[in-house]
Amino acid sequence: MTVAAVWPNQLAAGIAITTGLAAFTVFVGVAVAYAAVDRAGRQRSRASADAVVVLGAQAIADRPSPELRARLDGAVGAWDAGQAPVVVCCGGVSDGVDERDVMAAYLASVGVTDTAIVTLVGATTRRSMQSVAASGFTRILVVTSPNHVRRAVTEARRHGLEAVGCPAPNSPEQADPSIRRLRTVTEVVALAWYALPGSVTAHAATGPRTIRHRVPELVAGRVRRRRTEAQSS
Repeated sequence: MTVAAVWPNQLAAGIAITTGLAAFTVFVGVAVAYAAVDRAGRQRSRASADAVVVLGAQAIADRPSPELRARLDGAVGAWDAGQAPVVVCCGGVSDGVDERDVMAAYLASVGVTDTAIVTLVGATTRRSMQSVAASGFTRILVVTSPNHVRRAVTEARRHGLEAVGCPAPNSPEQADPSIRRLRTVTEVVALAWYALPGSVTAHAATGPRTIRHRVPELVAGRVRRRRTEAQSS
């Protein structure tokens, strides 16, 4: 067999091996990131800090969505336990509703004093941590949905903050295993996205109406409909 005949076979084999190794590397990386996101969402901390920072989520009219309420309840629990003197609400605008106003009103309704409530601009995780760092806080407890803890803490540390994650208890997103897994997968993608320079991601659409949030919401709705149909049949 001539060299000219062998060369294409060797090239094809080399491409196949390289592609296989690349795919395996990506698989391992995704698996490690998935485990890290899941583990961060299960840890609990009794650490003390300058502030409890609760990250916003969708607000409906004049009330928090169930997921946002779970985050706020987690922040109230940390504040009641004396882990920090203030609760910082970071949020943007959901369907024309300012999340920060809704968050502050809810906190006041459950007994958090007005002087202990601080509101900051934070339409994204990155913008929230920029605002917190610029406000002079150094040690924070980050309260958010369990699947979001890893990224939020990573972003906080990227901005020079000493951050500890506090997963929100009773998160509706965690109640259904299929939704929890899907949310965790989207967070793995988001972690990779947030690792890119800010100049690359600054103009990307974020928030509760974007596809990263909408896909799990649509799946959750389909799961609920199927359960309702099964129960009624």
